[in-house]
Amino acid sequence: MRISWKIVGVFLAVSALDILTTSYGISMGFTEGNPLIRSASGLLLKRYLLFTAIGVLILLPYEYYNRYLKAILAGMIVIKSILPLNNLLLIAMNRL
Repeated sequence: MRISWKIVGVFLAVSALDILTTSYGISMGFTEGNPLIRSASGLLLKRYLLFTAIGVLILLPYEYYNRYLKAILAGMIVIKSILPLNNLLLIAMNRL
């Protein structure tokens, strides 16, 4: 099976930035907006890791998907990259 490591790498980088900014935001007093992830802080990292692992499993056979599904998955990664940017904006606005 041929794996597209670039796509998986971008997804992992965006996921790592998302968990870092979310954790920092929570430490500043913000709440997690996603009800599937929001819970006691001890479960936050575990749930992020679970969703990231599911995302990686979906992306592993990326090269075998048709072009429409590839476009949808690429779009989902772009949308996911908006989340850490939103977190950074909220953190910056709180610092002012």
